[in-house]
Amino acid sequence: MSQIVGDNTTMRLEGINYIIDSPEGIEKAYMQVTNSPATPEFYLDYMVIYANDVKHVEIKPNQIFGLYPVFELANADGGELSFAIGGELKLGPIKLKTSAVLMDLRVKSVGGHHILPTWLGVQKNGMDTELGENEKHYILPEPGTSFIASLEATIL
Repeated sequence: MSQIVGDNTTMRLEGINYIIDSPEGIEKAYMQVTNSPATPEFYLDYMVIYANDVKHVEIKPNQIFGLYPVFELANADGGELSFAIGGELKLGPIKLKTSAVLMDLRVKSVGGHHILPTWLGVQKNGMDTELGENEKHYILPEPGTSFIASLEATIL
């Protein structure tokens, strides 16, 4: 679903990366992805993205230490993005349903490298974040609370 979409606007999947590109900006856009492998150990039951006044963002699923899911929001330009995920994480023989408390680590570029942390936010059941110009965000489940919530979701 989208509203007031400029010319040459695309919301597409490239490999495992999700890209929103709208040179003139999207007033509002909603995308829902279901049943998709994000990484070898993390299977997405759902990912919901709501974009408001976004010109460009690349959502790249990745892993820390080959295990822990992290979503990089790269080449972000403009507006606001709401992001929610749920899925299944495999830890060897153990499978956990995620019920994520998400962290958003925002970093700015210094000398051409995105290394300067400028903001850290924590939210339950999704993340609302403002996108700046050419900055990166790393969205990841908050380790302690998400693990406890995931165990609870798996047991119940």
